[in-house]
Amino acid sequence: EEHFYIITQGPLPSTMADFWQMVWESESDVIAMMTKEVELGQVKCHQYWPESPYISKDLANFCLRLHNYQILEYFIIRKIEIINK
Repeated sequence: EEHFYIITQGPLPSTMADFWQMVWESESDVIAMMTKEVELGQVKCHQYWPESPYISKDLANFCLRLHNYQILEYFIIRKIEIINK
């Protein structure tokens, strides 16, 4: 089985729906965001995931659910379910 990946910047508020459309169409199982949300006081990546496991994030074509997350020393692992409306 071949493995492919997509390289992209973290989405902006105006491109978040497009970001999740790309994830859905490419059937991506993993997203590895290699930037901090905020660097030197400046927002570098819009929060594209639900804030907590109890709050869904609704987009035009998708509903996102955060199932769980794990905070580690240098990164955070989040398990997100994407549901096509």
